[in-house]
Amino acid sequence: DGIGSCDLQSLPEVVEAQVRGIDVSRISLNPRRKRRPLDSLEVAVYEAFEYAARRQLKIIPSLEELNETTLRYWAPIYMKQACQRCHGKKGLQIDAKTNKLLQEQFPEDQSSDFEEGALMGLWRIKMPKKEIIKNL
Repeated sequence: DGIGSCDLQSLPEVVEAQVRGIDVSRISLNPRRKRRPLDSLEVAVYEAFEYAARRQLKIIPSLEELNETTLRYWAPIYMKQACQRCHGKKGLQIDAKTNKLLQEQFPEDQSSDFEEGALMGLWRIKMPKKEIIKNL
């Protein structure tokens, strides 16, 4: 059905990163599942990316130092054609069967009705500096 294809735990790259101590997560103002609300920093970063996207400005991923040992990377997640089956327009790209499955698995789902190319969320990746140094 494709619904689980963007689940972080189903992505081999994410699983490999986690083994190396890299924390990979996504944030969105339109989540599939209600989790904790975004904190003030996450909202500010998201709004900055959203502002740039609305004005069709060049969006550059951001890297910041959290402390002596850790970096945090932010990058946009855009709606791609492959995502339309679950995140597109209901009744148009999302067929009735998929919509029913989505409603069953994600009753509070807010992650649909995106246009192709729209900002859907952000990658938030925290990584130990030692992991970057190992790959230099």
